[in-house]
Amino acid sequence: MTLVGTQQLVKYMRRWGYWEPIKPEDSIRSLMREGRENVKDRVDDVKDKVKDRVDDVKDLMKDRVDDVRDKVKDRIDDVKGDVKGKFTGIKGEFKDAYSGWKDKNLENLKGDATDVKDQMTGAWGDYVKKVEERHKLRKK
Repeated sequence: MTLVGTQQLVKYMRRWGYWEPIKPEDSIRSLMREGRENVKDRVDDVKDKVKDRVDDVKDLMKDRVDDVRDKVKDRIDDVKGDVKGKFTGIKGEFKDAYSGWKDKNLENLKGDATDVKDQMTGAWGDYVKKVEERHKLRKK
């Protein structure tokens, strides 16, 4: 027997009263509608679960990023403090060394300036004398 033959047999058996007519809630259309609604409900449930899970993972990742950011900031502050302490020490050493060097070199420069002044005065005096001698020779 074929599908069409079976379909025709069922149709006539119901018409003649051998079989009960199909109740509206048992029709294929209503069964499909119920199945579609069930699937839709399941899909909505799965979407909600996935959304909740994604939100949980986002929160977890945000917390981890915040923790790492805090650790990095703390480490940066520690390094800044270390560098500042070392810089302060180096600055003090440099200041002490520079002030000693400055005082020493200032005295040397004063002495050198006096020597140069004396040399210049002597050289200027010699030059003036030579110019005067030349001038005298010219006048004669």
